[in-house]
Amino acid sequence: MNPDNMKKYLVIIALLFCATVTRAQTLAFGDLIDLATLSLPQIDLILVKTGKFKVNDKVEVDGQVLSYYQTIDKDKKPIKGETMVIGAYRTTNDGIKLKTITYNTVYLAYVDNLMNQIKRYGYRTTFHGQDRDNQIYIFVIS
Repeated sequence: MNPDNMKKYLVIIALLFCATVTRAQTLAFGDLIDLATLSLPQIDLILVKTGKFKVNDKVEVDGQVLSYYQTIDKDKKPIKGETMVIGAYRTTNDGIKLKTITYNTVYLAYVDNLMNQIKRYGYRTTFHGQDRDNQIYIFVIS
C-alpha cells in the first residue's frame, strides 16, 4: 500500500478518534475533504472501523452505488442526529469524477461549527438562501 494513503488513513482515524473522546460532532470539514478523495471501500473501512458509523444501506441509483451511514454509540446502537450519504458523483468533460458527500445533522451547533471550519479553509459565502431555519449556504474558494 502507498505510504501516502497510509498517512491519510492514520490522520483520518486520529481525527475521528479525537471526535469520539470529546463526544462532539463526529466529522470535521477536513475529514469530509479527505473522504472525498477516497474510494467507497476505503471510506467504508475508515468510517466503520473507527466505530462511529455503521452502514445503514447501499443502493444503486443510475449505476452509482450510494452508501448510507448512521452514527452509532460505543454499544453499536444508532444515534439519531448525524447521517451521511456517499457515492454520488458526476463526471466532468475531462473525465474527473466529482464525488458528493452529503452530511446531515439535526444539531444547529454542528452546522455552525462546520460553517466556521469551511471559512477557515478559505471558502467564502457566495449565496445565502432561506429555508425554514434561514440556513442555506453555498461556498466557493476565494
